[in-house]
Amino acid sequence: TISRVDPRWGLRDAALRYQKANPAAFVKRAKHDGLWLFGEPKIVLPDPENYGFHEGGPTGWEFDEEHGIATCPYIVPGQREIQRLDSLPASASEAMRLFRGWRPPSDSPRAGRGWDDPEVIENCLLHDAQGQPQVVIRETPWAGNSVTFPMNANPWLFEGSGRKTVGRMLVDHTATMHHQIPALDGMYIDSLGMWGDYDNFRQEHFAYARLPLSYDASSGRPMIPNHLSLLEFLQGLGELLHPDGKLVFGNGIHPTRRFQALAVDVLGVEGRGQLEHKRTIAGSKPFLLLIYNIHTRPAEMEQWFNRCAHWGIYPSFGNITLFRTPESYAPIAQLNNRYVPSMREVTEAGWQPVTHVRASGGALVERWGPGSNGATYMTVFSERATTTTLTLDTAALGLGTRFVARDLLTGDQFSARAAAGGATLSVRLSAGRVRMLRLR
Repeated sequence: TISRVDPRWGLRDAALRYQKANPAAFVKRAKHDGLWLFGEPKIVLPDPENYGFHEGGPTGWEFDEEHGIATCPYIVPGQREIQRLDSLPASASEAMRLFRGWRPPSDSPRAGRGWDDPEVIENCLLHDAQGQPQVVIRETPWAGNSVTFPMNANPWLFEGSGRKTVGRMLVDHTATMHHQIPALDGMYIDSLGMWGDYDNFRQEHFAYARLPLSYDASSGRPMIPNHLSLLEFLQGLGELLHPDGKLVFGNGIHPTRRFQALAVDVLGVEGRGQLEHKRTIAGSKPFLLLIYNIHTRPAEMEQWFNRCAHWGIYPSFGNITLFRTPESYAPIAQLNNRYVPSMREVTEAGWQPVTHVRASGGALVERWGPGSNGATYMTVFSERATTTTLTLDTAALGLGTRFVARDLLTGDQFSARAAAGGATLSVRLSAGRVRMLRLR
């Protein structure tokens, strides 16, 4: 299908048309926006109202339920590994010999999720172009010397054969957990970025793929990119969770995982950057960041709050050590309290790709709403101090030519003036500081 794009708005209009053509992919199921709560804090949070989504559980769901935080227990479908080895194998073939002689603990509490189960690993192994199993030999803080196997997580793999697979076991595990604890709000799926980078040439897997096969660029041979198998897992998990209003919270939604963004309800990345891409693939769905190695620099984190708030993206500290004492957490609470309430009012109004606003002086503008309260919002940002003139198409925005824009963060007000084709606003911008304007 060829769709004409309004040249005045270019890719913004293309994004809007794509959303309208694929409405199911952009449904916002999250009831409230908010920050990413990582792990299990050692203190009672003084500001739980700022958090929207908890990567954790099922323990602690009562606290989450009391404070309106969505509890999403952790699963990782893209890999399985044998851990705590005496030494690292020297090659992939040695790693496979080690695995074939490996005996997991007979009472493993993780077996129901496809861990510590040689059959699951054998069935879901990816094969490289030479037909050999793909393995990753590595040392990690959580598992020491390890051999990690990228997995085909397609939940329909070997369907009807009785063979155990990681995707089916995790979907069944999810169903059991949510049946036992109905207050759970969804599942958190880790490492969608890392384990999707492998190509799978294992031909017996081909017949079970529900998404089209791809091909190897050098040889033209058919294969399954593992990020598509992970997308199939997300689709299967969504089929289970969505009818009950539950959420799929995915971590690792990088630029190369943009199609996975269409199958998740809450998008996450451990890192920063490419914020405009993140907002575009999310539509109005929540996008969250975990930012590491910034825990001693709250002023730098505030810079990221400003950049992210412009795009309606929620940044959280990724260092769990900050959550151990009230003193270490105090700077986090101050930042959260300063920005999150205003961000939530803006983002819950819904992002609009086409702004119907032009800004002078290189300032950036995004539009949100109108929300349930009838208000339209604009976020305005510049890396340098300037005064920008915003020219608004008031007819397209459903506004009169005289209105007031109030900054939710500072309380500053800017009055519109009638102009040809609409109205203008003159807005002062500090370097690196976002304006979050409610238009009335």
